Parts: sequence; C-alpha cells; structure tokens
Amino acid sequence: LQVSLNDLVCVQSANNYVEVHYYLHNELVKKLLRASLQNVENQLPQLIRVHRSYLVNPSHFISWKDRKTIQLAELAIPISNRYRERLEKLVSVRPY
Repeated sequence: LQVSLNDLVCVQSANNYVEVHYYLHNELVKKLLRASLQNVENQLPQLIRVHRSYLVNPSHFISWKDRKTIQLAELAIPISNRYRERLEKLVSVRPY
C-alpha cells in the first residue's frame, strides 16, 4: 500500500493485522494489511501512538471530544492516559 503521509489518517491494530485509514479521492477508506502496529510505528515515525491500538497522524487532528477521545477526520479515536501529554504538546490544544 502506497499512501502519502498527508492522506494517512491513522493505523489501528487488529490482531495480526493493521487497519490503515486514509483518504482516497477525498473519501476516507480503510485497508487491512498483515503487519504489526510496532512495525508500522518503526517505519513511520511521523505517526504518534495515542493508545496501545492506535497510531495517528497529528495533522488530521480536529478536536478533543472529551478527555479520553479525539476526533480525527470522521473517526473518534480513544486516547490512553499514558500518551495524552505527548499529544497535547503536539497539537497545542488542551482537552476540552
């Protein structure tokens, strides 16, 4: 799968696979690939981990829904306490 970083929204772990969410012709689509989330994280350091199951592209950040959820594109992504502070610094917006 070849996707530009600008179009890549997030990557979600799905057992031995990852779901890659990205824009294709201005439509959010997802593709299932056989890879580990750790492998994707190593290959794409521009993505940040916000949960044990999610890597996100901070350029697609829209808003905080609450202290434990963010809005990216059309997706609501959970945020764990462990990774919240790093995300707050990157997007320079505090939760609600």
